[in-house]
Amino acid sequence: ENYNSISVNIYPNPAKNLIQVQSSSVITKIMIYSVTGQSVKSIYSNTNLSNSFINVSDLNSGIYFMTLIDEKENNITKKIIIE
Repeated sequence: ENYNSISVNIYPNPAKNLIQVQSSSVITKIMIYSVTGQSVKSIYSNTNLSNSFINVSDLNSGIYFMTLIDEKENNITKKIIIE
């Protein structure tokens, strides 16, 4: 098991247009995958993506997985639902 130190809140979930990411960690990458594992969105930043808004209005309705990676390469994956 991966005992990482990332604690993250993602809301609203389900979402329609925007998802807010809140974390005490410095998030540098956010990737969104379809249930088939296809990458549908990747966001990279030299600054902190914590407390940022991710535009998901271009994604089709359904279930996705959002992987967040911090500056120490710890990662956590959360299931998100797009309406």
